[in-house]
Amino acid sequence: MRSIRWFSILAIATFIAAACAPGTAPGRSGPAAEQGQTQQAVGRTLVVSTKVEPTTLAPRALTSTGATPTSPVMSIFSSWLTTVSGNNVPRPQLAEALPQLNTNSWVVNSDGTMKTGYTLRPGVAWHDGTPITAQDVVFGWEVFSNPDLGVRMDNPIRLVAEITAPDERTVIVRWKQLFPDADTLGPEKNGGVPALPRHLLEEKYRGGDLQRFLADPYWGPGFMGSGPYRLDKWELGAYIEASAYDGFVEGRPQIEKLKWASTWRLRNRSAWSKRRCCGVNGARRAMGS
Repeated sequence: MRSIRWFSILAIATFIAAACAPGTAPGRSGPAAEQGQTQQAVGRTLVVSTKVEPTTLAPRALTSTGATPTSPVMSIFSSWLTTVSGNNVPRPQLAEALPQLNTNSWVVNSDGTMKTGYTLRPGVAWHDGTPITAQDVVFGWEVFSNPDLGVRMDNPIRLVAEITAPDERTVIVRWKQLFPDADTLGPEKNGGVPALPRHLLEEKYRGGDLQRFLADPYWGPGFMGSGPYRLDKWELGAYIEASAYDGFVEGRPQIEKLKWASTWRLRNRSAWSKRRCCGVNGARRAMGS
């Protein structure tokens, strides 16, 4: 049963990913192409029904319960430094380019450590219009590598020694050891490194009260991301509604609306509520781990 569930989830993720593709066909530009794209998008809604409701729309879940995978939503509501194309080839997304081995963007040190670097594309923004900065990537790494939040530490994030931001658009990643996929920090790996909106979350995180941080609406129906779809409404335990985001770094999706209906209701609703009042351990108990 578990293999069937995973197959269904991956199939849904693949189907939705196709909907997230920009609407303008390669080689077409100008008013005619824009008009065709607009006509194609208006009124179209993709409806998906599953038994599984996401525990969060965030690019990674904070607690490792092993219950509801977040894979299908990782690229729908969030953008990443890098991602993969349809044939599983890494490519830049928020970043202008991938690090290249034996250049200043990917340096291997004599002691076996490494350094990789990224430059963010100009003008990238969160769904509320706030610019995405290199400091948001640093903050994301800090949060998702915090063991007190129960985050699963897979590659590559467990191999990262430090992430710094010399300026608003430059991300420097220092590695503890050699890692051949150091140019891929996106959603294709469980240990990917996403950005987080500092302007919404940092004050609570720095305050030291992790339960208050976990209870922030960002982790539930108040989520705000940077991906191809922007959350309109999340009726916990029932459905999620989202709209195509005009400012997505790779262009507006072809399908205007997305509705994700869930039949697995009570369990996830209680899990999110439990996390709000009781923190990480309460969420784990509510999810049965």
